[in-house]
Amino acid sequence: MTYHLNYGYIWTHFDKLGWGLVLSLELAFVSILIGMAIGLSLALAYTGGGGLVRRAVAGYVEFIRNVPLLLLVYLVFYGVPSVGGFAYDATESFVITLSVYAGATMVEVFRAGLAAVPRGLIDAGRPSA
Repeated sequence: MTYHLNYGYIWTHFDKLGWGLVLSLELAFVSILIGMAIGLSLALAYTGGGGLVRRAVAGYVEFIRNVPLLLLVYLVFYGVPSVGGFAYDATESFVITLSVYAGATMVEVFRAGLAAVPRGLIDAGRPSA
């Protein structure tokens, strides 16, 4: 068996592939920044909040991290607009989905970082009354 790979089609549309790569990196960068903001705010709410807040944040993290990312993309792109009665394009849908997913991952990262700070260091950093 001999295969002959024809790269002519790829080379004729290489500019579109390049712009697709740039768009993918831009969307990922924006989504991760938004996800970091979501993750930090929810991690601070988790560490400083009561039992109800902790359960809500833990439920969000467990649900989002246990659902496959491709299913989340479908749910946000097709499911939310059909239930909510509004529509958005594919780019907005992807940014929303990836931001929510990155936020759920970053909650655990920031929560673990905040939990790693020793209690004595936290007390030393508080202003004296």
